[in-house]
Amino acid sequence: MVLARDLEPEGVSVNVVFPGRASTSMTRSFTPQALPGALKLMLPLVRFPFREDGGKSAAKAARSTIWSATSSDLDGVRGLYFDTNFEEPTLHPTATDPEVQSGIVRVIEAVGNQSSTTSGR
Repeated sequence: MVLARDLEPEGVSVNVVFPGRASTSMTRSFTPQALPGALKLMLPLVRFPFREDGGKSAAKAARSTIWSATSSDLDGVRGLYFDTNFEEPTLHPTATDPEVQSGIVRVIEAVGNQSSTTSGR
């Protein structure tokens, strides 16, 4: 949503689209090392929603992303959130609070700067 606001003068449309969960080789490859502390014990529960389904969930998840990139319904639409059913749900007020959004951007930038420093870039 911050990007939508920042890029509007450039004529760039940015929206948030939630594709939903999808069973892919990546989501099925969770290992205990990928989880912190006691969550390692929860690995079977973490894996359960991502069990092999022959690509059905990935195909379903792709629908909202494809819709958002190709639908003329979104021409000129910026800064909105859409769910897996192409609908705009009611968000918690903090989700659209510019101060909260700016704080999130600061954290992302700090982590990005930290990663750049540690990777030698």
